[in-house]
Amino acid sequence: MFQVVCQEGSVSRAAVRLFRTQPAISMQLAALEGEAGARLLDRGRRGVTPTPAGRRLLACAAELFRAHDRLREAWAGEDAGGELHVACSDTVARHLLPPVLRRLVRRQPKLRLHLAQSATPESLNRLARGEAEVAFLLRPVADPGLALETVLRYRHVAVQPAGRGARARSPVQPSELARETLVLLARGTQTRHLVDEAFRAKGIVPAQVLEVSSVSLQKELVRCGLGIGILPEYALEERDRLAARPIAGASLREIAVAWRRDLPLTRAAELFLEETRVEAARRQGASRAG
Repeated sequence: MFQVVCQEGSVSRAAVRLFRTQPAISMQLAALEGEAGARLLDRGRRGVTPTPAGRRLLACAAELFRAHDRLREAWAGEDAGGELHVACSDTVARHLLPPVLRRLVRRQPKLRLHLAQSATPESLNRLARGEAEVAFLLRPVADPGLALETVLRYRHVAVQPAGRGARARSPVQPSELARETLVLLARGTQTRHLVDEAFRAKGIVPAQVLEVSSVSLQKELVRCGLGIGILPEYALEERDRLAARPIAGASLREIAVAWRRDLPLTRAAELFLEETRVEAARRQGASRAG
């Protein structure tokens, strides 16, 4: 119950999810805080968030749930399938994970997979709260409690409708981009932060920005001629009908798969990591061949 309240950030939404009344959930929370001898939730206008004591309780609960999953796997054997919670961005989910998940499900047909789409900051929170067993994070990430393996390296590129500047393969200067209407991911994402920092480092302020919630929406607005997009090169596909140009001075970025060092991995998570490494090696080989 406490974990669901923290996930929802609201007692009323947790009550709906648990098919309970809000007063019943509130009474259980009060009893839990009384037993713990500490306040577990901070209550505000925007909902509830765990206190430091609440976060410690969530961490302990994650260990118990993980131990329960491993016990169930050991009892049921290899054919049990298991359960796996993965946190990642919409872009990673669309452009990196499909072949990984296809092979994983072939190996574990009974696997119960939960894919939570979130940007790096929230994916980190999901790992900390035990809501995700593995997550994909945009580096740099400074957390000694996490194991991290880089699985994707890329640069951002500038994109516009195919046929408009399609032959211009020379790098475009940031100052040139800043004079155009740019279609960018919304503030609050790690990707947008890095793009803003790159402009700021050169003392440049873009003239006009359209903010969107996903790379797929970025591409659609660019196809409609509403501006120039700046997006990860790995997210481009031939069917997008977009022309890409390198950006002068664009930094190499890395995405890592991460998991908590203090919690043992379930069999499902181990297989997922195996398939992720296979896909990372395949992409690296394709990149070298290209």
